[in-house]
Amino acid sequence: MSKIKVSYPFAVIFAIMIVFDGDNRLVTTMCAAAIHEMGHIFALIYKKIPFRKVTIGITGANIIYGNDRLTSYNDDICIALMGSIFNLIAIIIAFVTETMTGVDTSFFIGTNALLGGFNFLPIMPLDGGRAINSLMSMKFGVVEAEHIMRITGICIAVFGAVIGLFLAVRKGNFTLFLVSVAIFLKNMSI
Repeated sequence: MSKIKVSYPFAVIFAIMIVFDGDNRLVTTMCAAAIHEMGHIFALIYKKIPFRKVTIGITGANIIYGNDRLTSYNDDICIALMGSIFNLIAIIIAFVTETMTGVDTSFFIGTNALLGGFNFLPIMPLDGGRAINSLMSMKFGVVEAEHIMRITGICIAVFGAVIGLFLAVRKGNFTLFLVSVAIFLKNMSI
C-alpha cells in the first residue's frame, strides 16, 4: 500500500506562506510542483512499478518505488524525465488556453518552465542527472557513471556559485548561490 507523508517543516512553512500569498503565486507554484511529481507517478503506474512512499518536504517530493522488483535503466530514465515532460505538457496547455481565452497564464508557464528546466539539469540528484546516470551506467558501469556524475555536478555547482555570488553582490539575490552550494555539498557526499 502506498503512503503519502508531508513533512512537518514543509507543512509549517507552507501554512505561513499561504497566509501571505496575496496573488496566489504560491498556489500556482505548488500546482506546477504537483504536476511535475504526478509525471513521475504516472511513469511508475505506466511501467507497473509500485511506489511505497511519497514524502513531500521543503526540497520537493521524494518517491520511494519498487519493492522486490529491480527497475531497469530504461525504466529509471522514463521515470526521471516524465516530471519535466508533464511540465512541458502543462506549458503547452496553458499557452493554448491563453491564446484561446486571453487569460494571463504567464506566471504558470514560467513556473512550469523553470521547475521542469531546473530538474532537467544533468546534476545528481535532479531528474536530468538521474537519467544521464542511468544512460552512463549502461555504457560504463555504475561506479564510473557515478564518478562522472559527481565531477559534473561539482563543476556545474562551482560555475553556478560563481554566477550566484556575482548576482548576490550586484542584485542582492542569493538564491542561485545557495542552490549551487547545496548541489556542491550534495555531490561531495555522494
